[in-house]
Amino acid sequence: MCYGQKNPSFSPYGSYWRTVRKISTVELLSDSRISAFRTMRKQELDLLIEYIKQAAAARDAIDLSAKVSSLIAFMTCLMVFGKKYMDEEFGGGGFETVIKEASTLAAKPNLSDYIPHIASLDLQGLTKRMKAVSKVFDDFLENIIDEHVQCKDENRKKGLC
Repeated sequence: MCYGQKNPSFSPYGSYWRTVRKISTVELLSDSRISAFRTMRKQELDLLIEYIKQAAAARDAIDLSAKVSSLIAFMTCLMVFGKKYMDEEFGGGGFETVIKEASTLAAKPNLSDYIPHIASLDLQGLTKRMKAVSKVFDDFLENIIDEHVQCKDENRKKGLC
């Protein structure tokens, strides 16, 4: 799931890790970048508050933890990818579902890590599940790349680039 330990969370400390950390800090987590999304975060929060008001007026039950989780997922998508991605665009399971599954799999102890000789048996079924999650992520990211390439090509044809 971590692309050969290229993920900053799982890569060994060294020059690669320091470079990825620096890029993340400067490009994604800087004050100016976070401030740039203040309006978007406020709009998303306003949508959640409006939904809660409507549900309260109708006296409907609300799964607040699911709504907050959705809010975080939508904000993350908007900040990282530039748009909201709905469940059907993320392998049908939804962004939140795939993220939860990936988090669960990352946290589970895998016997194969401790006893490499039994790795091919996949006794816990974790390898199969990890490959499935990885495939969903790969397909999703491939779609995002294709969208950006297509958008860039269209803008180039219009003379905007």
